[in-house]
Amino acid sequence: MTDLGHRWLVLRKLTGLDDVRIHDCRHPYASQGIMNGVGLPTVGRLFGHRRLETTAIYAHLDDAALQGAAEKAAHLDRPTGRTCQYIHYERISG
Repeated sequence: MTDLGHRWLVLRKLTGLDDVRIHDCRHPYASQGIMNGVGLPTVGRLFGHRRLETTAIYAHLDDAALQGAAEKAAHLDRPTGRTCQYIHYERISG
């Protein structure tokens, strides 16, 4: 068994979480990483995944994270002081 495996067994025993596997921690770890701004490709590399689709299985966003992302995306044009409608009009008119 690896050093991590031994440490995990000791931690489980100390906390009384005998039925928790280290693999069970992948979902919350990936989700917290994504919600804290770590990109999906980076989380995937931490897990040793080759495909983003595999990593996406583990990453779940809560409603607050989705709301924050929607608000952030909606305000991308704020630094210019122009609205999306103005930018669209500017492109098609000239």
